[in-house]
Amino acid sequence: MSEEMLVCHCSPTLAGLKTGSLFSCPYSSQKMIIKEIREFNQKLTQKGIRIIPVRISDKRMLVYVYRPEKLKEDFSDEKTQIILKCKGYDCTNLSQCICRLIQKLQSDPDFPHEIGLFLGNPAADVKGFIENKAACSKCSG
Repeated sequence: MSEEMLVCHCSPTLAGLKTGSLFSCPYSSQKMIIKEIREFNQKLTQKGIRIIPVRISDKRMLVYVYRPEKLKEDFSDEKTQIILKCKGYDCTNLSQCICRLIQKLQSDPDFPHEIGLFLGNPAADVKGFIENKAACSKCSG
């Protein structure tokens, strides 16, 4: 995973404009890409940014780049907490929420719609997306 790939896919998060970003990254060695993520985290943690793999498949890894403090702030919203609780998340512990998201991503071939909350999308938008079962959306991707 190159710095260019990180900047290309995550610049709003890196710049502090967005809570989180998600992108798919090819890899040839799982050991090497985990090492690269560790090295990025050593540089970026002091800037308030974390990088974690959330789904690993054959030669591709889904990577979540986020600002923990911003995510904590987002998750303090009552509407966000209601959605997350309904989806089986423990809102009292941010790490457990992320672990739950990882479990869902690894066990279900479809994306859990609440993932938008982890990216900083408004709770009302995520709620509408869930209620409409992703139908009638104006933009996808």
